[in-house]
Amino acid sequence: MKTASLGTLASLAVLCSAPAVHSAVVFSTTVVDAPISTSDGAQTHFDIDGNSTTDQWTFSFSSLELSNLLLRGPEGESQVMTTTAAGYDFVQPLRGGDSVEDVANFSNVGYLYVQGEASSPSTQGHFYAGVTFVDSSNFLHFGWMELNFPISGTPTVVRAAYESAPGTFLTIPVPEPDLYPVPGAVGLAAYATWHRRRA
Repeated sequence: MKTASLGTLASLAVLCSAPAVHSAVVFSTTVVDAPISTSDGAQTHFDIDGNSTTDQWTFSFSSLELSNLLLRGPEGESQVMTTTAAGYDFVQPLRGGDSVEDVANFSNVGYLYVQGEASSPSTQGHFYAGVTFVDSSNFLHFGWMELNFPISGTPTVVRAAYESAPGTFLTIPVPEPDLYPVPGAVGLAAYATWHRRRA
């Protein structure tokens, strides 16, 4: 029978006495049912953790040449999970139960809508975007934004959340069923209407 040495027991005692690092999902109080402007040239800023020092995310809409809606983070600070299709880095639509973690592709800029592209995430209607941002102490946090692109009307960031512990992955909650309709290709038609109104 093997017995533990005094050194091993001492190490165990130190580990047991060390304070635990608690992590929790923090829901943003500054991003709740926040509208995304689709006026030509508009930029809508969001600060997920409400530190009031930087705008961590900007939604930019432009109808010049090719209508598009971008989600952009400050260079080297905020990134969004993306997937490539038709030559664009689109925001990767996530669902409840999906994980936001560093094995995914992240980019400073992700397209939410590109005129005429069926791959645009906006056609999904309701989905989540996995994001990262750097807090005021330069620590990296993983989080998500819940987005809703209705068949008609203004798109919104329904809510946002992040992990309080830096570098900790998180799982998107599973929503109640049938909260949002999925418009499919109709979402593109809505953006085309916005574009025609501004032409």
